[in-house]
Amino acid sequence: MSRCERIDLWCNMIEDTNAVSAEPRSSVGTTETQWSIVWLAFGAGVVAAMQIGKLPPSMSVIQTEFNAGFITAGWIASMISTTGFVLGLVSGLIVDHIGQRTVLIFGLCALALGSFIGALAPSVEFMLLARFVEGVGFASTTVAGATMIARESSDRDRKWALGVWAIYMPVGFAGMMMITALLLDQIGWRTIWAANCAVAAVWALVVLCSTAET
Repeated sequence: MSRCERIDLWCNMIEDTNAVSAEPRSSVGTTETQWSIVWLAFGAGVVAAMQIGKLPPSMSVIQTEFNAGFITAGWIASMISTTGFVLGLVSGLIVDHIGQRTVLIFGLCALALGSFIGALAPSVEFMLLARFVEGVGFASTTVAGATMIARESSDRDRKWALGVWAIYMPVGFAGMMMITALLLDQIGWRTIWAANCAVAAVWALVVLCSTAET
């Protein structure tokens, strides 16, 4: 092979390499957005946010029923957020190992269990336990939901899908605050907790029946 032929061969190889490098690559590998899964994950986030929104209108009633001081009331109010913050990174690692769907369903079940414990809580200690379990569920649900949406959306639609996900907190939190404020005097805070247990359990079942682990 002559020197000129070798130079031409090297030039062609470089051009082929550049062409391959210039091809767009999806970090997720999804060509079409699975909007049904996006909305399921968004709904799970709303259910998680509802567990924060149900407390503020009910706090004074709970505080009176359990004869709780301001410090204890503060722990009841902040337990779910504190637990969610502490477990957020751990939930991310777990999602990577066992899958978004499994963690999402676990989180929703934990939310249901926490609401169930809270609805039957005989003392402030049980209420704190209930909020801790809800915090575990909140962290698991929100981390898995965000990861699932990012995975199931295409490069073209991902900004819109994540935009939808971004409003789960105001929708769930504000919506539940208004519902609780309207119904608290009529049905009591324990019924509201029981209703949240049912909603979280039903949504976990919907996710279980409507998705497959990837």
